[in-house]
Amino acid sequence: MEFTGSHNEYLKTVASLKDAKARKKFGKYVLEGAVMLEAAARAGVRFEALVASESYRGPSFEADRRCLVTDAVFRKLSDTVAPQGILAVAALPERTIRAPKGNAVVLDGIRDPGNLGTILRTCAAVGIEDAYLIGCVDPFNPKVIRSGMSGTFYTTCFEATYDEISAYVLPTHDLIVADMGGENVFESPVRAARPFALVIGNEAHGVSDALRALAARVVSIPMRNVESLNAAISAGILLYELTFARSKKE
Repeated sequence: MEFTGSHNEYLKTVASLKDAKARKKFGKYVLEGAVMLEAAARAGVRFEALVASESYRGPSFEADRRCLVTDAVFRKLSDTVAPQGILAVAALPERTIRAPKGNAVVLDGIRDPGNLGTILRTCAAVGIEDAYLIGCVDPFNPKVIRSGMSGTFYTTCFEATYDEISAYVLPTHDLIVADMGGENVFESPVRAARPFALVIGNEAHGVSDALRALAARVVSIPMRNVESLNAAISAGILLYELTFARSKKE
């Protein structure tokens, strides 16, 4: 890899990509760590640039541009407490909202990066390709990417509005809303059906009235000793029940 003073301006841009406004301005995002880069490469993500620290000794990757920096500079570029010495820059995918290809999720105000990343990872695991995000944290936030692992690369995230959910999802899908007051998802009758779009609400306030009014079903997870579960855990339980257990019962 090469390192010259001409990289300084580019590295300033890389450092700025920790911020959502800069990611939108430049149309780029950052992936960090060899494991993450390997997962992205397998998923077909093309790297515009690689930036490595002088002490990095791990695998290399294909990229249009390569930069070698001091460990001190790399720490300034990194978003992690313990930098792994390599990161890549990739272009944000251009995504025009469309109808889901199969089962989907609608995420209504998920603000915690760890929750969003874990939900996207679970979507990839159960084969859900499309996620519709209403007022959520940026799916290309570095913390979302780290917690989502390869899920970020296999799940298409659309920024959506309530009207767009009505226009693109509701005509072909049953909205299944997760709510503590709903019917027990494990005991509710099996209904034949169109594909589903599972709705998971905001960590503090739950699903909005606008989406609840569109629901074909409202389901809950039975609990003992606690009143609620983390949004990502709830999504995981429901997605596996609706995708796999439900299909066996049918």
